[in-house]
Amino acid sequence: MNTYKEVQSEELSQLHASFLEARQNQKNSHTGLLMQWFADIPERWLEGLAQNSKCGTDIWLDSSQLSRFIVGMNAHLALRDAIILASIREVDRKNFHHLVEHPLARSSAEFVHQELDDIFHDKKYCPDFSRVDRALSLMDECITTSPYELCTALYAAQAYLLWWENYVDKALYAAAKALEIDDEYPLACITINALTHDITPAWCRKYAQVARQGEEEDTASNSQE
Repeated sequence: MNTYKEVQSEELSQLHASFLEARQNQKNSHTGLLMQWFADIPERWLEGLAQNSKCGTDIWLDSSQLSRFIVGMNAHLALRDAIILASIREVDRKNFHHLVEHPLARSSAEFVHQELDDIFHDKKYCPDFSRVDRALSLMDECITTSPYELCTALYAAQAYLLWWENYVDKALYAAAKALEIDDEYPLACITINALTHDITPAWCRKYAQVARQGEEEDTASNSQE
């Protein structure tokens, strides 16, 4: 007899294949397809982030939404990127829906690029750790439900978020898990590159500079004694 997870994994794999087939067959009408599959996901993700950290995925997603969320994270990159962005900072609901439903619009690409670029260079920005940690927890719960081959995007998204938080070892581990499944997955490769070349957001560089200044002042003070 199949276990619950085995049955669910098979269903998820079939659902993933169904979405890819539908997208291939509707090349000229992606917006309608994306709205049909993912229109409710932005609201549910934002509600999930707002809930108590002890709440599970069954509180914010029903089984259909959970399945479509996992499929979307892997097969709909604009959804994945919007989820990451919304995990880092507040995102206007209208913009969130636009990103998911109109991924090819120039405004969507520019919005994501500009938002991430701004917070990467803004020294005044500091991650909302409770928000990011909640997102990581929700993704963990999705990973326990998802078939192994559909965990790539979830692990890669976790790696990126952990990099934002400056949790280097945890980020490397999550990125490595993604690359175990797909050794060329772009987001995981980008994150690994940032981690191994000490590329960090501005807030990390700011605090590192403050720490170095403190160490230099302590050294100078000790040498005068």
